[in-house]
Amino acid sequence: MENYLDLTPQQRTKPLLQIRLSNFLELSEEEFLQLIREVEGDDLFRRLFIPFKDFSLKVITRKKFPSTQIKPDFFELCDYLLESKSFPDVESILSHYPQAVKIAKKIGKENFKNYFLYNEFDLPLKELAKKCRLREEEILKVIEMVDKVFLTVKPHQSLLKTEGISYSRIASISEINENFFIEFLSLDLARGVYNIDYTKLKRLKERGIFSKEELKRIGFLTEKLTLINLRKSTLFKIVNFIVKKQKPFLETSQKEKLLPLTQKEAAKFLNISLSGVSRAIKYKTVEAPWGEEFPLRFFFPSLKTVRIFILKGLLEKEEFKTDREVSQSLKENYGIYLSRRTIAKYRKELKVSALSKNKNR
Repeated sequence: MENYLDLTPQQRTKPLLQIRLSNFLELSEEEFLQLIREVEGDDLFRRLFIPFKDFSLKVITRKKFPSTQIKPDFFELCDYLLESKSFPDVESILSHYPQAVKIAKKIGKENFKNYFLYNEFDLPLKELAKKCRLREEEILKVIEMVDKVFLTVKPHQSLLKTEGISYSRIASISEINENFFIEFLSLDLARGVYNIDYTKLKRLKERGIFSKEELKRIGFLTEKLTLINLRKSTLFKIVNFIVKKQKPFLETSQKEKLLPLTQKEAAKFLNISLSGVSRAIKYKTVEAPWGEEFPLRFFFPSLKTVRIFILKGLLEKEEFKTDREVSQSLKENYGIYLSRRTIAKYRKELKVSALSKNKNR
């Protein structure tokens, strides 16, 4: 795979970056975050996204994914900015912005979240200042602080270690009022995707607002934003699909409640390539509502795996003298038909000793 971050600036700006989405999905979370930092730090992006001097130039907006938010204990708005000890590098940066931190507290948690954390900037600077009851220069100070923090925060490393593999924990799944929410651990995922108003952009081009060089860069910029959106959307769709399909497990924490599920089913339902699903979930984990962490691949168990989980749960709850009794219980309570030989095989995999020495079982 040709790594995007190893390409020269000239190579990076070829149509669609000459990187197929399937390969783009394989960028590590840190590489992906670096790409977003690069894009959002570009002066042309900022001109089209935060055009405070001329709001008619605003072409780029953001749109959050439904039923998602940023995990509170990761970036708890003003409280986090002032009190969190979890990210000392961020705390060090904030110490250089004492005025901005005070302003953030003055704004209030909800306004800070809506206007700065998720960074929508759908209002001209003058109106935004009026809504927040601040001076325009104070608004700019808070924006500078949030951008600096965003550029510093690193992807959340998972505590899971399997055969030397390092995972990235991307989200926590929480249950609020019997509804599940995806709480992203990274601000870039929580902010959702970029929306580009191509009709407005076309009108601006016709008005001669941009130089020839800027027109070229706009094409390259929109291509990058498209790839970023595709990666984010793919990951969100898969996690959301998992939450809906594996709801019984997420509600109970009982592995025997898992449903057999294949990546092929997810690909077909979400209209994504099978390889795209496989690459998107690779080395990524989520935290279940009870605090346990699972690789995304865990939520795609085979029929055999589910049956073993059911058998394990059954053997832990009840006592059986023979495999025949186990087989009968599985049939009556779960509608599962397993031979005594298969049960004995599964017990061996579970390291459960023989139930009986009766030769006639």
